[in-house]
Amino acid sequence: MPSASRGSRLVRLAGSSYHSAMTQPPRGISPALQVGLLFWLIALASCKSTVTAGTGRTERERDSIIGQSKVPGAGVVQRALQVSDSAASRGGRLDSAAAQP
Repeated sequence: MPSASRGSRLVRLAGSSYHSAMTQPPRGISPALQVGLLFWLIALASCKSTVTAGTGRTERERDSIIGQSKVPGAGVVQRALQVSDSAASRGGRLDSAAAQP
């Protein structure tokens, strides 16, 4: 019997019964803090620089170098750059046509 009284004393010292301790959800980060952290993570992720760190080249310059190389997939990169240039050119033509009276 000494072990039973010892166990109940430990439960009383904890301030709650075994049942209530097992049914309450664990405490974690508050929802407001979760939203705040999510906001800052999105803000930091959207602040990407156009210059690649260490090389001083832009992403377009780097992709152009990869597209001209002999590595597998270089042709795909080169074709993607051509499509991007074509779309930018077409967008520029549409903008200038819309601006003319």
